[in-house]
Amino acid sequence: MSKKNVFPVLIASILLIIALYQASAQRQPTTTKQSIDLLANAGWEEVGIGSASGGGISNNAGKSAWPSMAIDQFDNAFVSWNDDSSGVDQIYILRWNGFLWEEMGLNSASAGGISNTGEKSLAPAIAIQPYDSFVCIAWRDWVSGYAETYWKCWNGNDWWPDNIYDISNQEGQSLSFSSMVYTNSPSHPQPYITWNESDGNDQEIYVATINFQTGWYIIQPSGLSNNINDSWSPSIGMVGNFGPTYVAWHDHSHDENAAEIYIRNVNGDEVGSNSASVGGISNTPGQSSSASLTVSDDGQLFVAWEDNTNGNYEIYVRHWNGYQWSELGTGSASGGGISNNPGDSLRPRVALDPNGTPYIAWYDNSSGNYE
Repeated sequence: MSKKNVFPVLIASILLIIALYQASAQRQPTTTKQSIDLLANAGWEEVGIGSASGGGISNNAGKSAWPSMAIDQFDNAFVSWNDDSSGVDQIYILRWNGFLWEEMGLNSASAGGISNTGEKSLAPAIAIQPYDSFVCIAWRDWVSGYAETYWKCWNGNDWWPDNIYDISNQEGQSLSFSSMVYTNSPSHPQPYITWNESDGNDQEIYVATINFQTGWYIIQPSGLSNNINDSWSPSIGMVGNFGPTYVAWHDHSHDENAAEIYIRNVNGDEVGSNSASVGGISNTPGQSSSASLTVSDDGQLFVAWEDNTNGNYEIYVRHWNGYQWSELGTGSASGGGISNNPGDSLRPRVALDPNGTPYIAWYDNSSGNYE
């Protein structure tokens, strides 16, 4: 089975590595592995009865796929996904209020959902607007006749705008899943959304944000990547409340048959020498793809990706300390990486806890099936 055709629908169990981050005088992290007992669910519990069994939280007759989750400052959890219960994939969302999973407005997780276009709507990305806790979702939709990136927000009472808003609004197709963050400005929390789209020649990475007087605009009209060959699957992260915003992606410009991981600031600057050219921050002889980026409040960057340099796909990770890119523990971006097992380890997702400790999750077929 091709790795590109294996996608999670309901996450029942997942392999998890914890990179324990310890600050030193040079702020250099170290890495250890924590043993996890999957048979005992590793101490994980359901969020509401049946949330990870039976019909899950979607619990409908259709196919529910590509979940995205966010948690607001009040510890409310929001999960969005695409669902074909209506006959065609639409964007659904539920909120956990501490007692049960509930819809947010009429039919937010039934019928046409919040997209309600009647055309294919896929791969939602959630971000929470600070202070007001508005819940905003970007996704890919074919309502215009070809794929574009669309956006809606929940203001506490309704989903707005009433009509879905086309952010990409270009001649090419938005062929990757969007990624979104919000600034923490008390006066004007500002969203940034990234995606890849054809410029007529190849796929480029774009980033859009909003001017509160004139609306959405693309920051680099020629593309943040703006290079030869295809750029795919962006992941976005921001430093602190108002800090620099970065985008990581995989790129075929160095070798059209083997991707590398590239990263730039949204203003176009590289993050260290050749971070978005030649071998990028991965710089391996294998295929490097599916970048996942997270950023600490003090400006440290963590990028994880899948890489087949070792023969099978392993999870690699690198860390930017403000001065250079380095491994996060010996061998984290070479050989067997942090996964280091006989199967294919795919689609990593990296996040930081409040202490700055990075956690990385992925799915893996080392057991004989994908977990």
